[in-house]
Amino acid sequence: MADASCAFASGRIEAEPIRPVCFVEAPRLPNLDARRELVETLNGAMAKAFAGFANTDDILILFNEYPLELAGAGGRLQSENPDIVAAMGAAAE
Repeated sequence: MADASCAFASGRIEAEPIRPVCFVEAPRLPNLDARRELVETLNGAMAKAFAGFANTDDILILFNEYPLELAGAGGRLQSENPDIVAAMGAAAE
């Protein structure tokens, strides 16, 4: 069992509530509106999950985005996957 002084158990570091941080490792989003929507969605989900024991007014979300030619799945580059290319194009509209 975790010690009550542990940040995980108490949700506090010294006297301050913990501040959640989220790292997004994903293909580059097509536009600023897509990033805004993702930040709002992630922030809402994290605020709900951490409610009552973390500082949900100060959630930090950091993006590490990759172009499709630097992402691979199923043994091929995603820039060569027509379904992914089409989905990213549709999201950009």
